[in-house]
Amino acid sequence: MPSEKNDASDVAAQQALAQFENAIDLLDSYQGAGGEMLPALPLMSLLEQCEAVLETQSFGEGSCSVLYALPGVPALEPEWWAQHFIGLTVRRLTACDMNDAGFSAWVGAIRAAGTPLILTATPDIVLPDEVAPDVVSLLMCHPYRAFHAQSRAGGITLSDYCADVLRDLEAKPNLKPTQIEILEDVPAYLRRSLALPETVTSLFECDRGLDRSVAVPPYFEGESAYNKLCDRFDYSPSDLPVLAGRAVVEGLPTYRMTQEVTGAASPALISEFMARAARVQQRLDPSADFLDGSAIAALVDRCVAAGDEGFLDMFDQGVDQLGHTDRALAYLAGAAHFKATGKGSSALSFVGSALLLAPVEAAWLRILIASAYAELNNGKSAVLALASDALAPKVLDDAARNALDGLVSDMLGTKQGEHGHALLIDALEKEPAAPKGRRRVLIEIGTTRELVLGQGSTQKLAALCVEHDLDFITVDMDPRNTRNAARMFAREGYDFKAVTSKGEDYLAQYEGQIDYIFLDAYDSDHGSYSEASQDCYAPFIRSSIVQERPHKVHLDCVEVSFPKMVRDGLICICGTWTSPQGGWTSKGATAMPYLLQNGFELIEARNNAALLRPVPAAD
Repeated sequence: MPSEKNDASDVAAQQALAQFENAIDLLDSYQGAGGEMLPALPLMSLLEQCEAVLETQSFGEGSCSVLYALPGVPALEPEWWAQHFIGLTVRRLTACDMNDAGFSAWVGAIRAAGTPLILTATPDIVLPDEVAPDVVSLLMCHPYRAFHAQSRAGGITLSDYCADVLRDLEAKPNLKPTQIEILEDVPAYLRRSLALPETVTSLFECDRGLDRSVAVPPYFEGESAYNKLCDRFDYSPSDLPVLAGRAVVEGLPTYRMTQEVTGAASPALISEFMARAARVQQRLDPSADFLDGSAIAALVDRCVAAGDEGFLDMFDQGVDQLGHTDRALAYLAGAAHFKATGKGSSALSFVGSALLLAPVEAAWLRILIASAYAELNNGKSAVLALASDALAPKVLDDAARNALDGLVSDMLGTKQGEHGHALLIDALEKEPAAPKGRRRVLIEIGTTRELVLGQGSTQKLAALCVEHDLDFITVDMDPRNTRNAARMFAREGYDFKAVTSKGEDYLAQYEGQIDYIFLDAYDSDHGSYSEASQDCYAPFIRSSIVQERPHKVHLDCVEVSFPKMVRDGLICICGTWTSPQGGWTSKGATAMPYLLQNGFELIEARNNAALLRPVPAAD
């Protein structure tokens, strides 16, 4: 039995054929007996005759309605209409249509044939004067959703996009907007607002508007045009719609700049990388449009101009203004600049962020990421980047994915290279938490700073907590780190918290019981941290990474959390090991003796980390 969708497609095809035949009959009826046959006429003469013929017709037979809508509104696409109505001709308008001399003639022919016509368009489209619709309506969605659903591939920021929409709508002051998110039945609303005739048949009784679920990332700042557009149409700028998965913005195959970035030579050393990105994307997606690097180049230029001290803050503020693909490209461009200026460790961190942000469908980005890792002499990460498509969730069945994951891990030795979070993860995997009558909580002190191989504890612990239904809180004194964690939580759909605070202060004021703690806070200087990590502490504690302070920070953390630990809880201290003399060193130099002298026992020590639990009570 054919599906309703196929039925709708067949009807639409029959209608299109009938409209074409009606238009031909109409033109034939106006062709004089002794006149020149139409095919022999020049193209412009043919179009002129069509327009002249149609100008003599009455357009009253078929209605013409225009629906303006922002990207992200399903009704913008003709396919949506084919699934919901029978008896309509629907066309989405583009700028090319407006420059087509035959477009007005086409509209006239459809209306003269008596078929109701729906034209959908984004607000930037200006109809020719000859097309006089009977009804015009405007359907809005949240500007943040619209930005990520737009067809333009890069080259524009959220703020610039919103400024363009505001300008376009100012030219259409009579349009009264409706939020699609509040509609209980979109087809019923459109039937009313566009005055669809009774001859148009609905295929479904009800179709709700877009999901109204929102996320409120603490880091997000939309800037003036975004806030103005939200205010104008009664949206909350800080309540971002929960987008379905990772939105994909099509890439562009030839590198170009659509905006003037700077008057002088660009300070960012990224032109070679952008050219390579264009070549790789063109080879893998030759049907795509031009790769527009304007917004990326402008951002990295501003960051370089801000100097070493201001680069990360400037980048962090600007990256959320980019589309999904541009975000990953911006991190890769930043990495290219760091590499060119001799900051290899910072480059590795930026490449890691690009891998995390790259849309699932954009395989060409992961090839760029693997190439960047290879140039930074990190072959293991390059192989993992190439394997990430096959290891992504729901690509392979569980058995095949686990087999491939195990093979890659064994080849690269990545399991052995994991940091201390592996102890806590393994312990909870082997012996899941017993029910407590409440949701257990895992608190991480020291949010992931840099996404490099073997690290990334925040993302891995968050995934563990989702699997075992634990609450998760990550705490760090650097707001850049907590903003990145909040971004990751929002992207993955995790309902967790990222808190900007010193770990010892947060644990001291925390109310409630603590089940699990992962301590990986203030670092000792072992010579392998990036330039960014070396600099990140100064604004908050007026010192760089030093040897003595980590001892006190971790001791303070265990002292204030000790009374709040449950009897079957776990504490994992990362970055500690025993010296040849037998004493604990580095971060756990004072915290480990304190715990062992106050009712805790060592479960395991490996990966430069220690896992402890309270000594079980005697029977």
